[in-house]
Amino acid sequence: MLDSNIFLIDDDSVLNYLNSEMIRKESPRSVIWVFENAENAIEVLKDIIIKNNERFPELIFIDINMPNMDAWEFLELFHQFQLNKISNCKIVIQTSSSDPIDLEKSKKYASVLQIVSKPLTPAILQMVFNA
Repeated sequence: MLDSNIFLIDDDSVLNYLNSEMIRKESPRSVIWVFENAENAIEVLKDIIIKNNERFPELIFIDINMPNMDAWEFLELFHQFQLNKISNCKIVIQTSSSDPIDLEKSKKYASVLQIVSKPLTPAILQMVFNA
């Protein structure tokens, strides 16, 4: 994932900053897009598909619980995109509390790579980048 296009989606701006810095350390050539809500991220993804003006992200980190649109709602919309556009994109759901129900729910979505604890760590990123 050396030259990845990565989306960070979390309503916590401090966590977005910390996570983006961690990603920069582990993958310095990646392009990181930061969103504080999932609605904006979905709109940007639609725009990328329509205009084909940017590379579709290879990796999306998304907070499980956010106001207006949570990770599950995001995934429902994401999986409505053309399969050829999303097939190379992996999603990592971030949470501050592990819930077995969330793990089961995540299995419904082929794009979900894993559910991880916040914040991102070098170990988590290495696992994700090597998956």
